[in-house]
Amino acid sequence: MDSSKINLDSKELTEWPIVSPQTVTLSLNHNRLTEIPDDWDSPPCLRSLSLIGNDIELISDAFCQLQSLIILDLTENNLEVLPADIGSLSGLESLVALGNSLKQLPDSIGQLMNLRRLDLSENQIKTLPESFTSLNNLEHLDISSNSLIKLPESFGNLESLQNINLACNMLDSLPASLGNIRHVRILDISENLISYLPESFNSSSVLTALHLDMNQIVSLPEWFSRLPSLVTLNMNQNKLYAEAFPDEFGYTSPLLRRLSLAENDITILPSSFGELTHLTYLDMGSAMQELERRVSRKRNASPPQFPFNSGGEVLLSELNLSLELKSQSSMSLMVRIKDASLFMPCPECK
Repeated sequence: MDSSKINLDSKELTEWPIVSPQTVTLSLNHNRLTEIPDDWDSPPCLRSLSLIGNDIELISDAFCQLQSLIILDLTENNLEVLPADIGSLSGLESLVALGNSLKQLPDSIGQLMNLRRLDLSENQIKTLPESFTSLNNLEHLDISSNSLIKLPESFGNLESLQNINLACNMLDSLPASLGNIRHVRILDISENLISYLPESFNSSSVLTALHLDMNQIVSLPEWFSRLPSLVTLNMNQNKLYAEAFPDEFGYTSPLLRRLSLAENDITILPSSFGELTHLTYLDMGSAMQELERRVSRKRNASPPQFPFNSGGEVLLSELNLSLELKSQSSMSLMVRIKDASLFMPCPECK
C-alpha cells in the first residue's frame, strides 16, 4: 500500500486522522469534519489536500505553514472566512472554495504568487481586496454566483488570466483595465447589470467564447469588429437595438458557430452575416417577435430580412425563432436545417 497517497473519503470521520509523515496526497471528502485544528500533526510533504463536502467552519492559522501544499479543495463546507495568513501557503497553485459562505477575502491572498486556479463561486463575496490583483500567475478565475458589486480598478494587472467567470453577480460596470489583459479565451459576465463593455479589449484576437447574457448592454464597442477566434457568442436578454453589430462582423468572425441574440431590439443585421459560414446555431428568439410587432405598427415598413450570402456554404443546423400568432399566443420554434439552400436568397428577393 502506497502510504504517500491516502484516501479516507466517506468514512464518517469527525476527528482528524493520524497519517504518515510521508503523505503527499490526502483525500478526506464527504466526512463530518468541522475544523482544521491547531494541533493537527500535518505531513510536511503534503502537496494535495481535498476536503470536499465536510462541515468545516474554521481553519487554523497553523495550517498555513504547509509550504509544500500545491492543491487545496474546500468545496461545499461552512466557511465564512479564510485564514488571515493564507498567503503563507506560498506553493499553492490551485485553491477551490466554491459553495461556502465566504463574505470577504483576506488581504494576504495577494501573496499567493504561484496560484494558477482560483474558484470562489457560490459564495457571498461583495468586493475583492486591492491585493487580489497581485496574483500575476492566475490563469483561471471563477467568482460566479456571488454578490460582487465592483471589481478593483487594477483588475487588469491579472495579466495571465485566460478564463474569467464573473457570471451571476451584481456588477454594473467593468474596470477599463480589464481590456489590458491579452490572453483571455473565455469571458463570462452573464447575469449582471452591465450597460457598457470596455472600449478596448486586448484579448479580442484570441477570445473563443463570450457570454454576455442577461445584462443591460445597449451598444457594442469597436473591438467587436476584431474577433477572429470567436466560436461562441451569447447575448440574450440585453438592450441592443437597431443595427447593433459593426458592418464587418461577419468577415472578421469567421469561426463563429453559435450565436444567441434573443430578447433584444435588433432590427438590422449587417450583410456580412452571410459570411458566417461556420454558423451552426442561431437563436433570434423573441427578437423576431419584436421585429414582427414593429412591422405591424408601420404599414409601409419592410419585413425583416436575413442577409445570408448566396455564395457561402451554410452549415446552420438549428434556428430558434419566437413567433407571435394572431391569437396572441406565442410559440418557440426550433428549426433543424438540412438543406442549406433554405438560406439562399430566392430570385424574387434579389
